[in-house]
Amino acid sequence: MKEATLILSAGKCSWGNCLACGWGRLEGNMTEEDMKEAVQNRDIKDADVLKVFTSGSVLDDNQIPRSFRKWFAQHVKEQNVKKLILESRPEYVTDETLSDFEGINLTIAIGLESANTEVLAHYMKGFTLEDYLK
Repeated sequence: MKEATLILSAGKCSWGNCLACGWGRLEGNMTEEDMKEAVQNRDIKDADVLKVFTSGSVLDDNQIPRSFRKWFAQHVKEQNVKKLILESRPEYVTDETLSDFEGINLTIAIGLESANTEVLAHYMKGFTLEDYLK
């Protein structure tokens, strides 16, 4: 099985307070052109799974521009990627943001360290189990 991982160091997590995450405190400096170049330099042709991480949420317009996401979705289709996994906070998972990936076998990874709302609060996740389920 061919797997590929892509880390886009762009922007800063809108939340940036999760106790278990140092990534959210980092602020990347990739431009949209830098991100396109990083994707094009990665061998994702015919990948069974492509995982995309950033220091926050791939679906956050302030971190990853929607114009890049649309370009990226088309590129993923052209490269015949079979499954795409993107990380995001739950508030960015909307019909609108998901529509950019229509026709792609997509999974959204949301860092849920616990299904207990009290534990989530302790970890300072900034969302509840109900937010995650929604």
